[in-house]
Amino acid sequence: LSQSIAKIILDQSALHAASAHPRLSKIEKPEDKYEKNQAIGSAAHQILIGRGKDIAIGKFDSWRKKDAQDFRDAAFKAGQVPILDGHYAEATKMVLAARAQLKAIGIGDAFVNGQGEVAAICQHGDLWLRILLDWITSDLKIIYDYKTGGVSFAPHTIALKMETDGWAIQAAMAERILDILDPKNA
Repeated sequence: LSQSIAKIILDQSALHAASAHPRLSKIEKPEDKYEKNQAIGSAAHQILIGRGKDIAIGKFDSWRKKDAQDFRDAAFKAGQVPILDGHYAEATKMVLAARAQLKAIGIGDAFVNGQGEVAAICQHGDLWLRILLDWITSDLKIIYDYKTGGVSFAPHTIALKMETDGWAIQAAMAERILDILDPKNA
């Protein structure tokens, strides 16, 4: 059980979760489609953490021309995230801004000392739990999770974003798994 599947169970139903689960679903994956905000988020995540989805940077202004479309489609087929170089530049600026903000609040070492993209897996009774942590410090005491989005993260909107996206479920799942794996730090 991952936090994303838990969110589907809570928001929709167990049947919806089963159809969304990669090991339980017989439903074919939808056709690959370029989503600007997702591509920028994936690239920013990869730049900041140093791990994540493979990124294929296309030196094009858009995906309208045949050679650009061929590049994009080949990247999807190879399991990569295609991104226009202008969008990649936006992702780079986002990471620089994030690092400056982290430094300004006194945690400039976030996403520096530790490990990125750590899969934490444990058994809880008969249930297996799994979460992918963006970053965990070497002492296993601090978890950082990098969030991006094509919406405002202004102080007056962040609480609604957190609730809508189920960040509490994600945090609870990470805490439960780490408490089982490292009870001394619970």
